Formats: sequence, structure tokens, C-alpha cells
Amino acid sequence: MSAARGWRGWLLGALLLCVLMPAAEAGWLGAAETPLPALQMPVSAQDVTPAVANANTAAQATAATPWFAWSVLLLYAGIAALLALLWWLRWRHRQAERERQQEAVARSEALLKHSLWASRGELWDADLRSGKIERTNRLEHLKVTQQAPQDDLGSYAPFVHVEDQAGFQRAMQAHLKGLSEDFEYSYRVQDQQGEWRWLLSRGRAIERDASGRALRMVGTTFDVTELRANEARLAESEERLKLALWGSNDELWDIDLLTGAIRRDNRLPSTSLGDELSFPTLSSYLAFVHPEDGERLHRAFVSHIKGDSEHFECDYRIRSAAGGWVWVLGRGRVVERRADGMALRMVGTNRDVSLLKQAEAELRELNEDLESRVQSRTAALAQTNAELTRTLDQLRLTQGQLVESEKLAALGGLVAGVAHEINTPMGVAVTAASHLAEASRRFAAQLDTGAVRKSSLDEYSRDAERSAELILANLRRASELVRSFKQVAVDQSSEQRRSFPLREYLDEILTSLHPRLKRTRVQVNVDGPSDLLLDTYPGALYQIIVNLVMNSLIHGFGDKLQGRIQISIQREGSEVLIDYRDNGAGMDETTRRRVFEPFFTTRRGSGGTGLGLHIVYNLATRLLRGQVRCDSAPGQGARFLLRFPQRVTAEAPP
Repeated sequence: MSAARGWRGWLLGALLLCVLMPAAEAGWLGAAETPLPALQMPVSAQDVTPAVANANTAAQATAATPWFAWSVLLLYAGIAALLALLWWLRWRHRQAERERQQEAVARSEALLKHSLWASRGELWDADLRSGKIERTNRLEHLKVTQQAPQDDLGSYAPFVHVEDQAGFQRAMQAHLKGLSEDFEYSYRVQDQQGEWRWLLSRGRAIERDASGRALRMVGTTFDVTELRANEARLAESEERLKLALWGSNDELWDIDLLTGAIRRDNRLPSTSLGDELSFPTLSSYLAFVHPEDGERLHRAFVSHIKGDSEHFECDYRIRSAAGGWVWVLGRGRVVERRADGMALRMVGTNRDVSLLKQAEAELRELNEDLESRVQSRTAALAQTNAELTRTLDQLRLTQGQLVESEKLAALGGLVAGVAHEINTPMGVAVTAASHLAEASRRFAAQLDTGAVRKSSLDEYSRDAERSAELILANLRRASELVRSFKQVAVDQSSEQRRSFPLREYLDEILTSLHPRLKRTRVQVNVDGPSDLLLDTYPGALYQIIVNLVMNSLIHGFGDKLQGRIQISIQREGSEVLIDYRDNGAGMDETTRRRVFEPFFTTRRGSGGTGLGLHIVYNLATRLLRGQVRCDSAPGQGARFLLRFPQRVTAEAPP
């Protein structure tokens, strides 16, 4: 603007100069002529000719004056037109400048409104003389906006939180009195829901009177509730971070990768070498790293900076304050990169792991020592294992022999009992046959002498009939005993699978045990369906029942040999349940838990081997593919629940 004004001034000056110079030469400016007589100078003859010549020249000039006057007038007219044109151009320039200024103001106001809208801020203009406030982009969510329609200072103040009113007034008065350059204060007001919102008001007095009293004040108000909440959360997070660093004894570092500057928080005491060696830069820090670890640390660091690794992690040694070396575990990550991927900032932690490294070294030495011990013990253990294997094999062989002995002993008892049982019917049959033979001889002698009478014939007939009946009945009894003995003996001595009715087979087993049972007052009852057909191993079932009965006679009833045994059978789906019970002495809990263990017996001194119920368990689980359980209590008798498939579908294990 000043340059344009200077240019126009120089142009106007030049034009005036061009006008004034001809006017001055024409004498229009009123220049006075000096009369020659007044000069009183002598005139010689030589000067006459120049004087005449000058007089002629003046006369010629006087004669040309009218033409020159018109030229001058035309020049003045052009100059006036030019000046008018310049004035008009200047007026248009000023008009355009005002329009541009108005547009700029309008744009500024629009930009301000958009900025306020985007920032959710309110612009206020307070006339301090009248107390009126002009508010732009009002914060509509506040209660004061809805309940205080009068835009004045007095209507706004009551909505400020009671705890913030005094501070608000002090900050405002300090600025109005000129004690502070700007007004700034954060306070609380309620929103439409009655919740307290934090506001931040900033302003400045832009107009004062001659005495310095503020007349007008302009400022902004922003809702900073979320900002304060974020600041509070950030402060809380920073506090937690500090506590975490303090609790973990970790050091936090922040590296500017462009300058190499390091910021360290919660420094490790062991690596604090004084202010002169506080490692302000990365290069100064690396200078104190152990020479053997520097290259490895550099590779890990550069690898992460290039993006080859997700994070940086490396353990290394650094000079300690005491002059030794401290093991440090450094972990970090690049948190800021340029658009081209160049790393700008890296943050991480350092942890003193010297004790851990020492423990690892000690553990390594211990492992090496243990490995040598293990190697030295391996041979001894192998030898011991071989000996144990041989002992186990021998034990298994002995156990098998004992089991076979138990089988043979049971078979021997069965033979002795059956032999005894057979002797009785056979003796009766022999007696009856002898009596019949004697009666036949008497009758034959009577026939020879011819002394046969009807009475003697009748007597002989009755004796023969009675004797034949006795012989037949006792021979049948002996035959049944022999048949039962043969089947049971075969089943006991073999492990062949066959089909048989369970109820009938149990009766045959009890028949074979009759010689032993008849010497006691123990009653054995069997109940259950008679059509329950099994396809399994009868020899295993025989040994189970015999061992359970003998266990009841020996341990349950003892010397009393008086009681009751109940055997119940039932079908449950594809399985068979045999419920064996006696009302004997029962067992305590310790004995019950060990009842199926091999060689466990409570009558070791009375000839017990402790294999009876162990055999029951093995036969039930291995051959019959079932399970057996014992329930007992002192004075409550013993109960054995045997459950197994009605049909065994797989071959029995060896």
C-alpha cells in the first residue's frame, strides 16, 4: 500500500514539473523585468550589435506567445483528466481492498465457526460495562444453556460448582485488574442429566479505558471432561507404570534414534556410574558394554530397527558402579517410524539378571554333576533292574506254582470228598447185594429139597425187591456223584470255554462241596432264574465260587462253623450279576482294602496262603472279563459282587 502511494506521488510530481517549467519560461508565473536604465552600465560601440540582436529575438518571442498559450491550456486539460483517472483508480483500489478485507473477515468468521464446531468450543464476547455476553456455538448440552436464557454474567455464575466459584472469581478478577496477561480457569457445571462436566475457559480483555479498567473481554470455553478423564487415566497409568517398574526393579529407556539421545527412568543402581557417565547418548552407553557382548547386542538392535524382528531382546554385560560386570536383559520395540519405514523412536526396559545368570551357571554345573552321577548310576541301575527282572520272573513262576498247588489241593479235596460220598451209596449197595445173594442161596436150597412153600417164595420176592431198590438207588446216587465230579474236575483243571446253565452249574459246584459243608452247620442257598445260559469259562467260575465258600468257612465263620450263605443271580442287560453274601464275622476297613492282594491273609499261622481271593480277582477280571467288589464291616458279614458278560466274545488272555 505504501509502495503504491509512493509511485503515485512521484508520478504527480513529474507531471507538475512538466507544467511549471513552460509556464515559467513564458512568464506566466509573473517574473519581474529589470529596466536597463537602472543598471547604469556604460555601453560601447562593440556592444551595440549584440544588443540589437537580443532585441530582435525578444520581439520574435513576443510574436509567438498566443500559440504557446493554447498548448499550455491543452496540456493542463490532459493533466486534469489524468489526475481524475488516477483519483478514480485510487478509489476503485480502495473499494476492492475493502471488499477483500470484508471477504477475509467473513472467511475468518466462517473458519472460526467451523473450528469452534469441530472443537466443540464456545466463543464468547463479554461487554463488561453492561454485563451482556454474546455466545457463539453455544454448548447446548449444559444446564446453564437451557435454564439461563439471559446471556449475562450474573445468570452464568450460579451454575458453577460451589467448590469452583471462589477460584473462578479470583482468576477473573486477577485478569481484569491487569495482574495476569490472560484469563484461564477450569471449573465444573452441570449438564442436562445433572452430571458435572469440566469446562476450560480462556479469555483476554481487548478493550480498556484510560484508567485501565477492562471494558470488553473475548474468550473461548471448551468441554474438557473427557480430556481430564484421559489425563487422570494417563496419570494413573503412569503411576502404575512407575510402581510396576519400582516393583520389578526394571529400568525404562526411551531412545531418539535420530539424535541418539537416551532418556532413562528408574535407573538400575548397579549401572549408575555417576553424572559424568550417565549415558546421555546411545554411543556413550554402548562404550561400557562388555567387548564380548557388543557385536551380539548390535546385531539384535539393528535387526529390530530394520524390521527383521518383532521386538528387540538381548542379554549382555555392562560395566557396574563397583567396576565389575552386570548382566542386563534388554527388551524393547520401535514405537515410531517415518512413512518410508525409518525408525525414529525406540522404547524398552532393562532388567538386572545377574542373580539369574549366576543361578543358571550354578544350575548348569549341578546338571553336569548330576549327569555324571546319572551315568555312573545307570549301570548299577541296569544291573539292579536285571536282577529285579529275574526276581520278578521267579516270583511269577512261584506264584503260578502256588496257584496250581491251590488248584491241585482243591482238586484233591474234591476227590477225597467225592470218594467219601461214593463210599456210602456203594456200601449200601454192596450190603443190599450181599443180603440178596444170601436170600437167593436160601431160596435155592429150599428148591433143591422141595421144601418151597408159598410163604418162603413171598418172603424171597420181598427181599429181592427191597434189595434191588436199595442197590439201584445207591448206584444212581453214586453215578450222580461221579458225573458231577467228572464235570467239575474237568472244568477245574482246564480253561475251556463252553455254554452251560448258571443255576444248574452252581448246584453241581455245591454238590461237590457237600462233603465239606456237611461237617458244618452252614446253610447255602441259591436263587435266580434257571434258564440263565452262560457262554464263558466254567472252570474260572468254579474256582471263584469254591474260594468264596471256603473263605466264608475259614475266615467268616471260623470255629463256629455255623451260619448262612446266600448266592443270588440275575441278568442285567448283557451282563450277569452274582451277589454272594455271608453273615459271618466280616472285616475291618484295612483288611477289606487288601483282601485281593496276593499273599495277604489274616490266618498265616493256620496254614493260609493268601492266594484264594487273589485268584478270585484275577479270574474275574482276566478270564471272565468282569469285575469284582468286596463290601464288609466288622460283625456285618462279607459281600462279594461279581459282574461279568453273559457271553465272552474274545479269547481269554494267557
